[in-house]
Amino acid sequence: MEKKGSFHDVVVPDLAKIFNQPYTLHCNELRHGGATYELSWPYAKDFYSIHFTGTEQYGYLDWHTWAVGVEYANGKPVIYALMNFFWEP
Repeated sequence: MEKKGSFHDVVVPDLAKIFNQPYTLHCNELRHGGATYELSWPYAKDFYSIHFTGTEQYGYLDWHTWAVGVEYANGKPVIYALMNFFWEP
C-alpha cells in the first residue's frame, strides 16, 4: 500500500520498531519468515538485512526485514537504498 509523508513520519517509526525488538543482522542475505512473493535485492551492490523473526503469538507471520544498501563516498558510509519486507496474505 502506498504511503505518503516525510521520511521521519513514514520510515523512521518502522526502523525504530525493528531496532527495538530482538533482531539478527545479515550481510547480503534476505532472511524472512515466509512470503507470498519473491524477496530479492535488485542492486548489484552489497547490503545488510535486519530481520525480526516474528512472534509465536502470531505464528511468526509478523516477521519483518529491512534491507539497507550501504556504500562509501569519500571514506564515509552512506545509505543508497532501503527496502522493507514483511508477510502479506
